[in-house]
Amino acid sequence: MIIDETALRVILSRMPDGFVFEHFAHKILSIVLGDEFIPVGGSGDQGIDGFQFIYQRKERSKLIYQISTEEVHWKQKSNKITETVTKLVRNTIGFDKLYFVTNRKVHRKDSVQENLYSEHEVDVIIYDQEWFVTQVLADPNATDVYLSFLETYVHEYNKPGKLIEVADFSGDSRLYAFLRHQVDEGGNEAIEENILDGLILYSLEETGSEKGVFKDVSEVITSINKITKFKVHDFEAKVESRLLKLSSNGAKKIKHHTKENYFCLPYETRIELAERDVKDLELQEAFKEESLGVIKNNLSIVETKVLNVYELFEEILHSIYYRQGLEFSDFVLYHNDKDIIDQSLQTIVFKVVDESRVVIENRGSVKKALLLSLREIAYNGTENQREYLRRMSKTYMMVFLTQNDPKISLFFKSLANKLEVYVGTSIIVPAFSELFLENENKRYWNLLLGARAAGVSLKVNEYIIDELVSHIRGINNTYLGLYKHCESDYLEDEITFLYIDEILLRSYFYARQRSRISDFNSFLMKFVDPSLSTLRSDIIQFLKDVFGIEYVTLSSQKVTLDNEEVQKLIDHLKATKKSEKRAEVDAKLILHLYKLREINNETDNAGIFGYKTWWLSQDINTFRSVKEVFPEKYDVSCYMRSDFMYKYISLSPKKEDIDLLYRKCFPNLLGVNLSYHIPQGVSEFVSQKITEHKDTEPTIVKRTLKNLTERLMSATEAVGAKQLKSYFEDELEKLSTGN
Repeated sequence: MIIDETALRVILSRMPDGFVFEHFAHKILSIVLGDEFIPVGGSGDQGIDGFQFIYQRKERSKLIYQISTEEVHWKQKSNKITETVTKLVRNTIGFDKLYFVTNRKVHRKDSVQENLYSEHEVDVIIYDQEWFVTQVLADPNATDVYLSFLETYVHEYNKPGKLIEVADFSGDSRLYAFLRHQVDEGGNEAIEENILDGLILYSLEETGSEKGVFKDVSEVITSINKITKFKVHDFEAKVESRLLKLSSNGAKKIKHHTKENYFCLPYETRIELAERDVKDLELQEAFKEESLGVIKNNLSIVETKVLNVYELFEEILHSIYYRQGLEFSDFVLYHNDKDIIDQSLQTIVFKVVDESRVVIENRGSVKKALLLSLREIAYNGTENQREYLRRMSKTYMMVFLTQNDPKISLFFKSLANKLEVYVGTSIIVPAFSELFLENENKRYWNLLLGARAAGVSLKVNEYIIDELVSHIRGINNTYLGLYKHCESDYLEDEITFLYIDEILLRSYFYARQRSRISDFNSFLMKFVDPSLSTLRSDIIQFLKDVFGIEYVTLSSQKVTLDNEEVQKLIDHLKATKKSEKRAEVDAKLILHLYKLREINNETDNAGIFGYKTWWLSQDINTFRSVKEVFPEKYDVSCYMRSDFMYKYISLSPKKEDIDLLYRKCFPNLLGVNLSYHIPQGVSEFVSQKITEHKDTEPTIVKRTLKNLTERLMSATEAVGAKQLKSYFEDELEKLSTGN
């Protein structure tokens, strides 16, 4: 296989932390040098970061290898290499030669090596990015290691255009804990409501009846969006429902002026929040003052001064929550996994300092001072320091479980890029019906657009197109036979048309009432030629142009169905009261998709993302029949729930929105304020799953992630959310319940 050299360099440079690069470097070094590598041991003072990422050859123990993602500058006298040399000498570990192994490109390597020898009389050999590129391109075994690394750690997603990220999903506890919570605990609706409540109260803090300051629903939403682009299912509707809930007699947290539909904080709530805000501000100031004292003391020990050092420390805290928030929060709240935190803190501190304006000559001492300070504050801090970090960590747990974590967001973006989804008529027909709705009410429409934008490959085949053709012809006949001559009965009010069975006809009357169209032909014209003479090709073209859905012919896929299997499934589906035609289409479609999985060898290639071929549908009965007719052969569903696609793919938080949220919260007063709203027991559950992940063998973790992902996608009972409903269904339900 020909390796793309440019892509190889990009991937090497984007390895996110020392642990991922360490895994890759070990394998390449073992192949090239034909030896194993064992951690260097020592006694006494091993330095602030021990011998992390320092190894010796098993057969030639005096050859030492330092694996690092840290930048090394040729003018820099104190750097990762000199620190390692000092550490080895201090601990009386003899060595003949030191190899510095890095994923970065080291400029003027000869000068770096000469300077190190002249200063320390130590032979240093640098294996940098160029060395790895040479090995991967020249050695077939190294090439195989790289290709295996690509499969496991390198992920593509759309932004638009293909972007790549290097990430370890199975080795990181975040994905395991998140999926466990979504599947085992039924998702995060209660947490979303708690966060929304906090954001609503925060947005209303300047309001009050006696002040004459109010906000309507749209102004509250605007205020929240200034704080963060908080994405939940039907966000605007949920803000309104939470406003009403908070103003109900049971809560009375806010005041609702029903005539104007304005909201404000009552005096009692304002006093309560004002007192809380004063305490929170005092806590933030105390944390700053006490932490700054620790930092300055450690800077004096290393005899270094830094301008705006607290801003640098805040950037480190921000990066900890952004890159290692789950494990750090778990440690802060429950004192678990100190060793894991200890390893990750160094990587984060060093990266932040390397990217700062600290002069190159001072970076080594600044890193040491800040790392010592961070450990002192996190492990042995004052009560104010511990409380501040506890509050931040509680807020992190909340945003994590609402999918607002960079690693979780990347997982679902990467998953989307791998999916090939056949879109059923139970999704397409409601999407057609939403053409004339306001954008915020277009649930199926936005599901398809969002899925396509996320990188999902959306498809239809002849079975689906045949069904759509039949459906639209049927709608046309129903209109001509039942509604054409009595349209006025359905246009007189806003309610009657909602009781029509066919959702496309509801859409027609909705559009007529609003003068968006003049007659039924103009309605059909939006999708197909009204004569229906080119109906099949018109539907295919509309799906392609509007949603990017690709039409795939059956003959192009060379799938051969077992006629006996097809008939068995048809008979069972007919017994569930499906019509013969519908039973035949559904049976052939689902067995066709199973055959595609088989042809593509998806069972073997699934990985943690699971299968790539799915049927997006509201129909859960077909797979139930498959399980009953073929209980062993087709044990994994190929049916994907619409609410999964909508919530986890189409509404997956964007990186820029997550970045904004973390800047607003970590570390910030908002991060302290939101900590009041975490439901009891949530962080305890997450902590248990972090421990479970740590104690589980890697192969079992990977299998579990695959099974959890597939279960979240395909459970016949919705996990953590209700099945997606159209706007028209919701309106009809409101009428029937009186809400």
